[in-house]
Amino acid sequence: MAVRILTLSCMGATALAYTCPARAARAIVRMFVEAEDCDGLLRYPYDNEAVPGWYARISNCRSYGAPGRACHAAIHENSPADRRTISQRLPRPLPPGAYRVFLRTVGPRYPDDDTVVRVHLGKTPVDFRWREGGKRFVWLPGVTVELSERPRSVSFTAVQFGGNGHGVLYEPLWRSIWIDTLYITSDLSEDVPPDITAERALRAGVSPEELSPRPAYRDAAHAARWSGALRARHRADLRGRSALQLPALQPRRWGRLLDRVGPAEPVCSPAARGRPANPEHGGGGERSARDR
Repeated sequence: MAVRILTLSCMGATALAYTCPARAARAIVRMFVEAEDCDGLLRYPYDNEAVPGWYARISNCRSYGAPGRACHAAIHENSPADRRTISQRLPRPLPPGAYRVFLRTVGPRYPDDDTVVRVHLGKTPVDFRWREGGKRFVWLPGVTVELSERPRSVSFTAVQFGGNGHGVLYEPLWRSIWIDTLYITSDLSEDVPPDITAERALRAGVSPEELSPRPAYRDAAHAARWSGALRARHRADLRGRSALQLPALQPRRWGRLLDRVGPAEPVCSPAARGRPANPEHGGGGERSARDR
C-alpha cells in the first residue's frame, strides 16, 4: 500500500503529515523550521557584531554541513536584552498532543559555560542546553513536550552565551550562538531526526522509501583486487610508451587504463581520506576529530 504524504510550505518551514497503514488512526506530523527565516532578519556573509540582535549568517554548507540554503541564525553577546528573541509563523497550527523537538546547532568549540536557547511553541517553552559543539552543524538531543493548545508561531530566545569558536577564520570578539533548524515530530519513538537523505526527501514531500539507492563510490575492496605486483607490471608497461603515444589510445580504453595504474586506495574511499565518509558529501558516517 502506498504511503500518502501531505506537504505544506511557508516562509522556509515545511510541515508534513503522513498517513500509513500502521498509523491510520493518527497521522504523523513532521515539521522543519529554519531559524534564519524568522521575521526581520538581515543576511550577512560574515560575523557582524554591529547588528543589535539576531541576523541570518551565510554558512557555506560545504564547510559546515548544514543542509538547506546554507544559512543559519546568529547572535552575539553584545546584543541588548530586548533584541534576543526572534519569531515566525508556523505553516499551520500544530494539533495538541505530545511531540519530540530537536534543534540543529554548531559550536562553540571553546566553551566556558553552557549555551542555552529557549524555543517557544506558542506559549509552551522548550529549553536547549549544550556545553560544547563541533565545527559542523549537529542535532542536539531531543526534548519531549506536551502541547495543550494549537500553537501558530515559534520563537527563539538567546538565554545564555556559553563560549566561542565556530570554525571561522577570524572569531568575533563576543561570545556567539549559531542555530539552524528546528525539527518537530509527533512520532515519540524518534530518538534522532531523519538523516540528510531522508530529510531532503521529506522537505520535498516525497516518502524516503520511494527513493532509489544513492550511487556508491569505489571503495577499498575495489582497489584491493589489483595486487601490488599487478599494478607495478602495468606501470612498467606504460614506461615503454612515449608521451606522444599515450593520446593515440582509443578513448574508451582510457578508463580501464587509469583504473589499472590508479593508487592503491581510491581517492574517494573512506580509507584513503583517513576518516569516515561524510553524509553531506556522498557517503555516510560521523564527523572526524579534524572537523571539531
